[in-house]
Amino acid sequence: MTYSFVGDYSSIGDVLLDEFGKTIELSPDGFKTAILGKSTIIPQSEFKLIGFTAEELKAKTASDQMYLPDSFHVKRRRALARVAEYHEHFDHGTPLPQFAPIVNLAEPLAGEKVVNPVARG
Repeated sequence: MTYSFVGDYSSIGDVLLDEFGKTIELSPDGFKTAILGKSTIIPQSEFKLIGFTAEELKAKTASDQMYLPDSFHVKRRRALARVAEYHEHFDHGTPLPQFAPIVNLAEPLAGEKVVNPVARG
């Protein structure tokens, strides 16, 4: 299965994950091991549902991403929240919530509003 990287820097085996959106092929057990090892990856199908734009995906590093609009940061937080859901599921056996794409970019996670101070100037 294909997974997409949503963090800043990681490695799984001999694969370096240092670019946002980079993909890696893993077995389900490999995915579980990676998540429990603190890798920040999600299934590529979920990554696509989040709706990153082509322009956003050009920003491969955190220093490039800090100048993107707030909507990118909202989507990235959703991806990282999904990583946390997988971790809880694998580590504690909690039920994995069904993945839902973001409907309202202003309030994606329990009413939080993400503010990018660089973009706001």
